Amino acid sequence: MIAHAQLGDVAVRARPTSGAAEPLRQAPEESPRNRRPLIAISLVVIWILVCYWPTATAIVSIWSRSPTFAHAFLVPPIVLYLVWRDRSRLAAIPPAPCFPALLLLGVIGLGWLLAEAAGVAGGMQFMLVAMIPVSVWTIAGTAMVRALAFPLGYLFFAVPFGEFMVPTLMDWTANSAIAALRLSGVPVFREGLNFSTPTAQWSVVEECSGINYLIASVVIGVLYTHLTYRSTWRKLVFVGLFVLIPLIANGFRAYLIVLLAYLTNNRLATGVDHIWLGWVLFGVVMLLMFWAASFWREEPLATTSTKSTARTPIATTDSSRFWTAVAATILVVSVWRPLAALVDNAVARPPVQLSAITGANGWSSAGAQLIDWEPEFANFSSRRSQVFTKEGEYVGVSILFYRDQDEHRKLITSTNQLVKSGNGRWRVATRGRTEVGVGEERLSVKTTEFTDSGDRIVAWYWYRVGGRFTASDILATVYIALSKLSGRGDDSALVVIYTRKKDRSGSENLVLGKFVADMGDAVQRTLSDAEAR
Repeated sequence: MIAHAQLGDVAVRARPTSGAAEPLRQAPEESPRNRRPLIAISLVVIWILVCYWPTATAIVSIWSRSPTFAHAFLVPPIVLYLVWRDRSRLAAIPPAPCFPALLLLGVIGLGWLLAEAAGVAGGMQFMLVAMIPVSVWTIAGTAMVRALAFPLGYLFFAVPFGEFMVPTLMDWTANSAIAALRLSGVPVFREGLNFSTPTAQWSVVEECSGINYLIASVVIGVLYTHLTYRSTWRKLVFVGLFVLIPLIANGFRAYLIVLLAYLTNNRLATGVDHIWLGWVLFGVVMLLMFWAASFWREEPLATTSTKSTARTPIATTDSSRFWTAVAATILVVSVWRPLAALVDNAVARPPVQLSAITGANGWSSAGAQLIDWEPEFANFSSRRSQVFTKEGEYVGVSILFYRDQDEHRKLITSTNQLVKSGNGRWRVATRGRTEVGVGEERLSVKTTEFTDSGDRIVAWYWYRVGGRFTASDILATVYIALSKLSGRGDDSALVVIYTRKKDRSGSENLVLGKFVADMGDAVQRTLSDAEAR
């Protein structure tokens, strides 16, 4: 007969007939054998970070210098906490190496190589972080990855990602603020992202986009919903709210700042109070969202009792199979960076200077600069700026040439713009596209109209990569990677032509179109000569 005495959740068993108590089996987390997968995975993660140290340090560097991504310093500790919290459940899962996952790990490594070849820092960083969950999958198996799905997925918030949304968010902020001002009876004149009221002039710049609020809200909201809800639909609904409400709040913030300045004749909301007002509003909105979300809180599932944990068998696996998976994972993640170094050394070429563009079809050189402006692109290898004239019309040409690109020196990046929003003189009025013939090709080029107090300039621009023309940032990036990996190098260029806008007839577009038709071959020869050297 077995007698039971219940103390809380722990059942103590005694066997009076034998006079000896039955010992409790050791909990899985206390077993050195059960710690083996955790130790092996930790060592592999450390090896990945060491192997891709420049990419890892680039991530941390962005965290430290950009307020938008400062939250990412908390992501690794949060992930470690979430894993530690479930250590007992994880210890009971037998490691079952999944060798097919090595194929996915190889694809991720190839993705890192392509991103490195194109100089896409964000792609390299995503691939680095993706190596970690796939390595866990390879070594510990599908059951372990399922159990760690949220912590491993949350790790991607460590990647500084999302700045590509800034232009769209700036447009949204301007649209919503101006619409609200007009509904409030405030007179507003708008030109692009610049607008004026009777008391002040305003510009929506990158800091006004709300990207800081949006990313911080999503990172906090995803963690909060994971810890608060069990049902998938509730998690999706509230994550959606953590995306939508900060966007609305940021538009309201911009509206409120301009309205306060208008009502107080610029005594309020035009200096530092402009900044702290935004963060105070964001904090209030977050608190209200947490308070509202708490009404639908779901209780967590009951945890396994000490009694049932004691009965859980110690997780075991075939030792040779396990260590083979560890070795194979290390091998697959280790080959890509040396391969990238070989590609870089194979395509490295000497510095080059662009030669002068020769006039053709009646266009003659008329100096080096039409206006006091150059495209705000950084770290180019060579630049050529010239002005041409024909029949009283003047067109400026600016070519920026890039060679031996990397994540710090590259043609395609979000920070490279014709006119940045923080430019103290020039302001962008409109952006668009137009069809034009470049040599024998038809191309949809980008257009930008920008202005200062006196001049209004219309500019067309496109890229040339490996002899191919495109106005797409994505296609240009792909062309750079393919050209580099094929051994032809990564020579690429920005081509800008521009002229003054005289009236509203659109004659400046006819002038630029005529210039491309007459001078397109001459511009191509200058670029071809540089690529050949």
